[in-house]
Amino acid sequence: MEHTDKKIFELLEHAERILLLTDERIDGDTTGSSLAMFHFLKSIGKQVRIFSPKPWSQEFDFLPGTEFVIRDANTFREGADLIMIFDCADGKYIQDLLPLLPCKTPLVVFDHHETNPGYGDVNQIIKTASSTGEVLWRFFKSNQLLINRDVATCLLTAICTDTTVFSNPATNHVCMEAASELGFAGAKLQEIIRAFYMNKSVHALHLWGIALERLRELPGGVVMTVLSHKDVEAVQALDDDAQGIVNFLIGMVADAKIVCVLFERADGSVKGSLRTLDGNVAEIAQKLGGGGHIKAAGFTIPDAHLEDWTSGWRIMKKDGSYLVMSELLR
Repeated sequence: MEHTDKKIFELLEHAERILLLTDERIDGDTTGSSLAMFHFLKSIGKQVRIFSPKPWSQEFDFLPGTEFVIRDANTFREGADLIMIFDCADGKYIQDLLPLLPCKTPLVVFDHHETNPGYGDVNQIIKTASSTGEVLWRFFKSNQLLINRDVATCLLTAICTDTTVFSNPATNHVCMEAASELGFAGAKLQEIIRAFYMNKSVHALHLWGIALERLRELPGGVVMTVLSHKDVEAVQALDDDAQGIVNFLIGMVADAKIVCVLFERADGSVKGSLRTLDGNVAEIAQKLGGGGHIKAAGFTIPDAHLEDWTSGWRIMKKDGSYLVMSELLR
């Protein structure tokens, strides 16, 4: 791992124009990690751009540098000496974008997902890490690189959000050490907690109320709930307001072996979020085309919607077939 860190740093030293990429699943880890690298590269005089395929919600506005994020895929046509992607488990979405580059460009992957196949030219994937933010912090430490306040704020955001502020099973002694050092570097834990966990709108709380009202306990210690797009519209909420429900439930429901939240999104897909304390939900997610970690994974079924059924909610696909989650989770 240390050898890989050194190799990546050598690539950074020789590159002048660097393009950073987030995952298409926008969360605190992918945003915080990519922005941390953005601020570091700016501090050493590199020409750096940061691209995101999806818009960021307002909760990320407190992060320094969000105004520099590019959404236009034509930025790939401008070329780069090096590309780096953060917290993206499979790299599927970039397969349509990489051909836009004028020439072959090395791709560096920073990640911690159990299911990452190592699709980059250089891969720093630490599957035991709490977050990609922790992986990146280790990179900075390994190469004895200066972490300024902006870098520290972004890295601590990445670590805090993926560990639910050091409360979920991903938390380890390394991320606790990182948090301490990042605090000394100027990161403010209170700002992160306020931005992500104390800023729920009334509309968001109404949406969470619907999810809690629909909570069902199924055989085998499975706890499941669902939210439709009509639910979001009915309470005037946003898709992003559903984030965090699955982590809340796995931490609150007694004796739950698996928690599953199904969410019907505005783009016509159904997203499934899975959590467990002592099982392996990554295997379930992979069977449905998704991935993640042993204890935290997810999947997305395109062109689908949710339907209430006599034996539980099912995911209806465009071709008429369906998935009954209560059966898949047994």
